Amino acid sequence: MQTNMDVAKELLFGTDGLLVKNVKLFPGHSRDATPEQMSGQIVAAIRGISDGDYEDITDCTDE
Repeated sequence: MQTNMDVAKELLFGTDGLLVKNVKLFPGHSRDATPEQMSGQIVAAIRGISDGDYEDITDCTDE
């Protein structure tokens, strides 16, 4: 069974991945987040985008 870290590495850097060259991650307010928790969020975000589960925001102006 692959860990979230393994899946995230494969999605980002694998043969069919995003061909990422440089990644910096900042835990923000949750300094207690583990690498496994952070990579779980990366996996969920990439899978959501791949599945079309996202909202396209084209107008970013404040009105």
